[in-house]
Amino acid sequence: MDWTMINNAKDQKHRVQTLYYLLHSRAQNTIMDTPLLYSQFNASSLCEISLLWLLATAAGVMLFSLLEAGLATLIVYGKVAFLKKIFPVPHNLIRSHVDYLIMTTLLCVTYFTCLHLAIELPKWNHTYT
Repeated sequence: MDWTMINNAKDQKHRVQTLYYLLHSRAQNTIMDTPLLYSQFNASSLCEISLLWLLATAAGVMLFSLLEAGLATLIVYGKVAFLKKIFPVPHNLIRSHVDYLIMTTLLCVTYFTCLHLAIELPKWNHTYT
């Protein structure tokens, strides 16, 4: 983004108009480049383990961990009775939440390590008969 154009504007109204123009022109360029972005990616196979699966798994584990954190918050601070009956010991829920966060961190560290060091995950050929 060209901040000099924004800083050189006469007043606040012109700054907002310049910012809108820059963002709008950038959005148009992004829309025009969309086919180029899609051509860079290959379809992912559900049978192969790839780096993409590490991030997808980390995202799923993170969402589940956030769900557990929400449940623990409702039990401890919200005093929701029916959740207290389902989860009578909320500190185990919190421990599980922390464990899932640690697993997410390990998956992300593994992903970025493999990406940075250009490590390829092994390809396993499964033949089902």
